[in-house]
Amino acid sequence: MAIIGKVQTGWAGTSGGPGLTQLYIADIALGAISQAQAQASVNAVRTFWNAIAAYLPNELTLTVSQVVDQYNPDDGELTTTITAVTAPATVAGTDTGSYSMASGMKANLQTNNIRNGRRVRGAIYIVPAASIAMNNLGVVPSAARTAVNTAGNTMITSLATANVNLLVWGRPIKAEDGTVTRNGTANFVQTVDTNEKTAVLRGRRD
Repeated sequence: MAIIGKVQTGWAGTSGGPGLTQLYIADIALGAISQAQAQASVNAVRTFWNAIAAYLPNELTLTVSQVVDQYNPDDGELTTTITAVTAPATVAGTDTGSYSMASGMKANLQTNNIRNGRRVRGAIYIVPAASIAMNNLGVVPSAARTAVNTAGNTMITSLATANVNLLVWGRPIKAEDGTVTRNGTANFVQTVDTNEKTAVLRGRRD
């Protein structure tokens, strides 16, 4: 049975309630994720956030959970949980400027897969982002996009050293009785590409 894992990052320190970023990973062969792979994965995600701390308000604190839940990607059922031995250190934003609570950056997770006639891709929403992540035209400047892209692609490379892939989970569709009418899919991320346009969130679980 194929298995995928979920690495969660909690956002705290600003008004509007806590935030949550969920990234999905998988063993290169879609087998069970080992404890060593779980550790490598939470470390790689923590390194990603730390690399872009300059683009986060200093009120923010991000905490990557050391608990990695594992799911059957086909039906979305939780199968088991594995805990990394060492909890990653928290990451604090460093920018002291003013910022918009609901605005930030969107890093697209690009895959080579097509599903139902559309290319599969995901996103990491970096919201709120510091004022330096937006210029006076309201777009994300190239320096900020390059920083996020570099951090994202470094994360992909770091995961690969542990035989882990970052992925976009095409979630299954279920009928009211719980019957799976369309299986989920695991789509490996090839690259990270940040939008020039700013992102606006209406929820905090992206």
